[in-house]
Amino acid sequence: LSPRLGAPADPEKAERKTSRKAAKAAAQAEAEAPEVDEASEKAGKKAGRKAAKAKAQEAEDGETKPAVEEVGRKKRKACLNDGKEAADAKQRRQEDGKGVATKVLGAAAFRKLHEIVVADSCPAPLETFDAAAPALGAALTKALGAQGYTTPTSIQAQSWPIALTGQDIVAVAKTGSGKTCGFLLPALARIAECGPAPVPKQLSWSSSEPARPSVLVLAPTRELALQIAGEAEKFAPAVGARVVSVYGGTPK
Repeated sequence: LSPRLGAPADPEKAERKTSRKAAKAAAQAEAEAPEVDEASEKAGKKAGRKAAKAKAQEAEDGETKPAVEEVGRKKRKACLNDGKEAADAKQRRQEDGKGVATKVLGAAAFRKLHEIVVADSCPAPLETFDAAAPALGAALTKALGAQGYTTPTSIQAQSWPIALTGQDIVAVAKTGSGKTCGFLLPALARIAECGPAPVPKQLSWSSSEPARPSVLVLAPTRELALQIAGEAEKFAPAVGARVVSVYGGTPK
C-alpha cells in the first residue's frame, strides 16, 4: 500500500533538516572568514609597505635635490672664479708685461707636433717668451705682454730665430696663425738695436732729403697692406719707430 497523497510531512524531521542546513552554513562561513581576514591583512600590509616606500623615496628626493642644486651652484661659482682668476692673471700680464712660460718640448718634438719642416742646420724654435726675450729685447717682450700674448705660436717660434740670424725663410701657415708678427718682430728688434733711421734734413721750405725706411714690407693687396700696418702700429712705438702705409687704387 502507498501512502496517501497530500499527507502532512513530519514536523520534527523538517526541523532537524533545517537545523542541519543552518549548522552547515555557519560552519562554512566560519571556515571562509579567516581566509577573507587573512587576504585583507595581506592587502593592508602591502599597501602600508608601498606607502612607506613612497614616503622614503620622497624624503630621499627632497634631500638629494638640494644637494644636487648645491653641487651645481658650487660648480658654477668655481667656473666663475676660474674665469675671474684667468682674467686677473691676464690683467697682471698686461700690467707687468710678463708672458706665461709653457713646457718646452725640445726642437725635434716641437717640430714634429706642429709639422714644421726645416733643414737640420735651422736654429731651434723659441718655444716660450722667456726664451725669446733675450733675442727680441725687453721692450718688445713687454709690448707682447701688453697685447695679451702668452706664448709664441708655432710659426713665430720657428721663424723668429731664423730671421734674427739674418737667414731667408719661406713660411706657410693658415690664417690667424701669427705670420705677421712672425716677420715684424725680428725687424723691429733690429730697429731697437740699431735705432730708427735719421730724420731727413730739410733742404728748403718745400723739399728735404729722401726718407730712408729701415724696414720695407711688400704686400700683394691694399687690404693686406693695411692689415700689416695696423699690426705694426701696436709694436713700433716700443722701439721708437713709425709706420707708413703706401698703396694705390683709392682717391686722395
